[in-house]
Amino acid sequence: LPEPTPAPVYDYASPVPEGEAAAEDWFSDAAFLGDSLSDGLLLYSGIQGADNLSYKGLTVQSARTKAVIQTPAGKVTALDALGQKTYGKIYVLLGVNELGWYNDQRFYKTYAELVDLIRAQQPDAQIYLQTLLPVTAEKSASHAYINNPKILVYNELIAQLAQEKEVYLLDPHAAFTGEDGALPAGDSSDGVHLKRAAYKQWLEYLSTHTVQPD
Repeated sequence: LPEPTPAPVYDYASPVPEGEAAAEDWFSDAAFLGDSLSDGLLLYSGIQGADNLSYKGLTVQSARTKAVIQTPAGKVTALDALGQKTYGKIYVLLGVNELGWYNDQRFYKTYAELVDLIRAQQPDAQIYLQTLLPVTAEKSASHAYINNPKILVYNELIAQLAQEKEVYLLDPHAAFTGEDGALPAGDSSDGVHLKRAAYKQWLEYLSTHTVQPD
């Protein structure tokens, strides 16, 4: 008998490639865990059906320690909220509020622990880690740590983490970076957060970068 062809090994170190746009109900079993950027995405992009487990200022640490997500049972942590139902997809975008941490390895270690905890809560869900979006050139030049060089360092760590934990990597950073390596000024109201049209562009990126379940 001929040897069966081994299934191709998925390359978790590379971002999910672009493909056909997913059906509109793709996000109906998705949860978004993140900070105010993810909150904006869910409020302004027109995304349908996803659960919003995002909160202004959320970090890879406070996602499991701060009770900020409103549920029928009262406020709970984002991680506890995630455990209240079964999801097919978990989208995570964290790191902007951690850029000022003194220790990059602490960010990596804490994020790795969070990924393990998410997987324990949702063992059958696809987990997507997103790279940090760039900030505008003006913001980058004027801020001690919320700047594009630091964002690139963190995005390398996020890619490394996706590979280590075998979760899917999404690279919205690439979709929003202009030729100068920064977020176009017209896409943002304050140098960091997006305008409505840019949130729609982000949703379009997410819709065309999916991994279809087997």
